[in-house]
Order: sequence, then C-alpha cells, then structure tokens
Amino acid sequence: MPSTINDLPEPDVLPMTPRGPGLLVVDADRSARLQLAQDLTSAGFSVWTAPSGEAALDTYLRHTGDIDVMLLSVALPDLPATEFLGWIRRHYPGVPCCFLAGVDDLPAAAPVKAAGGIVLYRPLSFHRLTAVIRRLASDPAQLDGYDPGSAFTEWQVVPRPGRVR
Repeated sequence: MPSTINDLPEPDVLPMTPRGPGLLVVDADRSARLQLAQDLTSAGFSVWTAPSGEAALDTYLRHTGDIDVMLLSVALPDLPATEFLGWIRRHYPGVPCCFLAGVDDLPAAAPVKAAGGIVLYRPLSFHRLTAVIRRLASDPAQLDGYDPGSAFTEWQVVPRPGRVR
C-alpha cells in the first residue's frame, strides 16, 4: 500500500461521467491529456483518456458503444499512429480517429495524412477543435473523400507579449 499520494501509480484510464458525444483522448503527456479531458468535459463531451496506443485500444474495446471519436497524439509512445489507424479501420471502420500534431511531429504526421487520417496541427483554437469533434461525432461519413488538411487545420497566431494586434 502506498504511504503517500505521490507513491500512487498514474492511472491509465480516467472515465468521466457520460453526458454528450463520447470522446477518447490519447496523449502520453499526462498534463496535456488531463487538461484536454477537463476542457472537453466542460464543453459537454463524455471523455475517457488513455496514455498510449495500447491503453487506447483497451479503453475503446471496453467502451465501444460509448466512444464516438478518438482524439490522439500523432506521437504515440508504443504504437505508430499509422498502425493504430490501420487497426481501427480494419476492425471498427466507422469510428473516426483525429490526430493532433505539433511542429515537432510533422514527420510523424505525414504518413498519417498519406493514409487518409485526419491531422490537426497545434496550436489549435479550442473552438475549432470542438467543432471538428462534434462534426465527426454527428456524421463521420461526411469526411469521405474530403481533404481534412484544408478545412480543419489552423495555425493560431499568438502575439508576442507587449505587441499590439
């Protein structure tokens, strides 16, 4: 038994109270994952989280009927994003997977886009992110044959401190 709270292991999955469209958030960065989960729950989504590709598959299999969209980091620690996307498409072709990539993730994002995956680039406005997730949750088929890179990516321009817009 752990003697302090710091000795407790990091949880692999944090199910949230179901309320709206189901969303699985997958990111190895615990703080980023939990912040996204909190923000998306506040926006009305039912959110589950996982720290890796393997944990994401396990969570999805346990909550298949509840999860409408998967939002994953393009840099999964244990499973290449293209392999994850291929497995989901073979076994659960109707579930949309949306990958988040930062500037450092551009090489990993290219094969995902080439495989027809949806890639959103960080920084991304929260409004745009929730709009994409809601659209995918309501009708994933509307993206067939569509170039998500042209409609769903948005580099946010952040002014430097002291700079007037």
